[in-house]
Formats: sequence, C-alpha cells, structure tokens
Amino acid sequence: MRRRRIQKGSVVERSGGWYVRFYAKDGKMVTRWIADKDHVHHSAKCRPVKILQQAKMLEVNSEQDAADKGSEMSLADFWAGTFSPYIEGQPQAFDRRLLRGPAAAYE
Repeated sequence: MRRRRIQKGSVVERSGGWYVRFYAKDGKMVTRWIADKDHVHHSAKCRPVKILQQAKMLEVNSEQDAADKGSEMSLADFWAGTFSPYIEGQPQAFDRRLLRGPAAAYE
C-alpha cells in the first residue's frame, strides 16, 4: 500500500496576490490563488494567509486521498488475477509443490 502524502504547500506572491504552490498527483508543480495582497493579507507569514494556505492544502490532500482509495489491490486479488495465471503459464520455472499450500488458501 502506498504511503499517504501530506503536503503543506508554499506561499508565493505573484501579480499582487498570494498563491499556494504544491505538487499535483502527476508530479507537476501547481500554483493556486488564495488571496489578494492587501492590508489584511500583507505578508506570506501573516496569520490570515497561513489559514487560507492550510484550508487550500486540506482540500488538495483530501482530493488526493479520495483518488487513492480505489487503486488498492488485496493480496487475494493479486494472487487470482496476476500471480496464479503467471505461474500456470511457466513450464518448469517453479516447483508447484511449494505453491500448493498458499494456492489452496487463496483459490
């Protein structure tokens, strides 16, 4: 199972606004707008900007978690769909007597 990736993101200033920069699921760097630069959001380290950064990254991380839920494979599925057909197609590659015990448990 793949380890869950939790990103914090980096706050950057561009074109008079604050953006959060992070990596998308495909590995590309992505930048998303979070606020305009004004007297309330005056610094990348001020509290209102940090709160908006955390909210955006919570949204990004939960989207990635939802996408990862359907990609998990159980051991029984791997055995039946991948390993067992591979073993049956190999003429003398494996001693089938050694595989008889685990094979009986998953078939």
